[in-house]
Amino acid sequence: MDWSKLAALGYRPARDFRAGLEETVARYRRNPDRWEAVVFSIMLGSSVRPRS
Repeated sequence: MDWSKLAALGYRPARDFRAGLEETVARYRRNPDRWEAVVFSIMLGSSVRPRS
């Protein structure tokens, strides 16, 4: 990705892309109950809301 325009505006990412992706995958693996219902409802074509 080319971040030059955002960098010119002063934006700096808190972490690099790879680290952010690894953290996101780890969070999803730790919390399957937060996303499984949504994925299955999409697969089945229904509207199931995740538990809060």
